[in-house]
Amino acid sequence: MHDHLPQQRRLPEDIQTEIIQLAKLKTKRKQIKCYVEEKCNKIVLLKDIHNMAKNIKKSGAGDMTLGSSIEKLQTKYGKLVIYDA
Repeated sequence: MHDHLPQQRRLPEDIQTEIIQLAKLKTKRKQIKCYVEEKCNKIVLLKDIHNMAKNIKKSGAGDMTLGSSIEKLQTKYGKLVIYDA
């Protein structure tokens, strides 16, 4: 029972970024679950993977292009970005 608690299921940052990349590639969640369980020896629920993928879509971080990144830096942070293509 202890292994199923949310605190015990927490994953390291590097594994989370791998999950995000796999989700962007439209990998099946069951395959991601098996991969993470083998790599980390932790119990991972399909709902955890679903929530990570949903947060990416919600934040729009997966759709960021160079132009939108520059615009975001200029408007939100007031930074001047010079890009020479």
